[in-house]
Amino acid sequence: NITGGDLVLKVFEKKIVFVGDFHSYSQYQETFYRIINRSILCDSDFCVALEMFYVEDQDTLSEYLSGKISEEKFLKKINYEKKWAFPWSNYRKIIDFCKINKIKIYALNCQGDLLERDDFARKHIDKIHKKEKKIFVLYGEMHLHKSKIPKGIDNSLTIHQNLFDIQKGRFFSLDASNYCILTTPLWIKFCTEVLWLDRDFSEDFSRFFIKKNLYKFN
Repeated sequence: NITGGDLVLKVFEKKIVFVGDFHSYSQYQETFYRIINRSILCDSDFCVALEMFYVEDQDTLSEYLSGKISEEKFLKKINYEKKWAFPWSNYRKIIDFCKINKIKIYALNCQGDLLERDDFARKHIDKIHKKEKKIFVLYGEMHLHKSKIPKGIDNSLTIHQNLFDIQKGRFFSLDASNYCILTTPLWIKFCTEVLWLDRDFSEDFSRFFIKKNLYKFN
């Protein structure tokens, strides 16, 4: 076990911070938001790189961040519902934060199979690394195993989320460059995927969970 303060210090020490994403559950995106929100208080010289956007839409993303097009037009132009499809409300807070604070967002996704996408993302992050002081990356949890995207990328750490059930603590060191935050029992995490597969895009799963009285997962 480590403390939240220990993890914050590790984040400040590294140039590239990977944060695991489980796309259907807003708590994952909320954790990423909290990390960049806390970081900007100490140093605003960083950028964000997101799996949810495709590099072919980078110019359109830049247009939206600069206020040249509306949110509705932006989502339509990048064909968000087809290319990503996970609830936009989960990610809006991150995008708005970057827009307000003039933080550059880089798209990381591309067409191809999983291995091709991982290889592309690794190479693209390396390019970004050469021109930016610090990068916060939000990418699918499964892609952030140390043998995948982070492999060979120096001066980085990875923050996973909810890899196992809640224990006596919330922050764990898995090894020198891999950490884990526990916020949610695993079954709630997977409930959100079921809802997404059923296309139940409730604004907030926590409220949905309480409202429906879903105390057991069948």
